[in-house]
Amino acid sequence: MGPGGAEFRMRRNRTQLGLTLIEVMVAVAIIGVLATATLMTLIGLETRVKHKATVDLLMTLDLALSEYDEVMGEYPNPDDPNVLDQSVKDDEATAGEQWWWMLTQVDRSFQVLERIHAKYTRDQDRDGTIYRSAIDPWGQPIEYTYIQDDDGDYVLLRSSGPNRMFEDPNEVNDDITNLEGQS
Repeated sequence: MGPGGAEFRMRRNRTQLGLTLIEVMVAVAIIGVLATATLMTLIGLETRVKHKATVDLLMTLDLALSEYDEVMGEYPNPDDPNVLDQSVKDDEATAGEQWWWMLTQVDRSFQVLERIHAKYTRDQDRDGTIYRSAIDPWGQPIEYTYIQDDDGDYVLLRSSGPNRMFEDPNEVNDDITNLEGQS
């Protein structure tokens, strides 16, 4: 073939439709990087949304506790044998169930508890008795600690957070409390 034939073949290859293998591999790599970045963003977003929901839940519980304190003159103390109904103060009821029950006994705090969405409560039916407690968005119970010190009494509400494990409160951890941001 003469020089015109080679020129014709080169021109035909340049106008041919389709992608080379390298172009396809580059496109797949770019899509993979974008998919990974999107997935990581969504995972982080879910954790942030659950964290915010936990803070809101603890604020609502804190409001119910404040209403109880205003009416009763003190916070619920599950360890006080004079406060609890004996049907709740038994070996079956957890501390979370006991303080929840105590809050329901004061109308103003009960009205606040009614605002809490059912997905943040857990009901346990044991021998016909329903025990209710608060749970965080990760499905773990909210820890209730009644504290008395020189400054008076207060309550620490704590969620175990995304790792679902309570850590030492004196160490940096992912636990979420009602006292965050307070000094």
